[in-house]
Amino acid sequence: MSETAKPFCFVIMPFSPELHYFYLYLKQHIEQKHRLDCERADAQILTVPLLDKINDYISRADVIIADLQSAQSQCVWSCVGSVDTR
Repeated sequence: MSETAKPFCFVIMPFSPELHYFYLYLKQHIEQKHRLDCERADAQILTVPLLDKINDYISRADVIIADLQSAQSQCVWSCVGSVDTR
């Protein structure tokens, strides 16, 4: 029996230690309550350049959540800008 892939949620947020537990809570909530697979670009071991991974996640995502409130990083804003151009 083949399992169909769940919709994918990509979370764009700063890579900071103080937000790590918030991300884990958000991931658990999204996966359990909304039945989506949820990832952040740094959640897996990098086998490709980070920007390539981010672009792949953006192109595959059914839902994108971006934390702009705490985003002091240009990387977060840059990722959101690239979503708008797709």
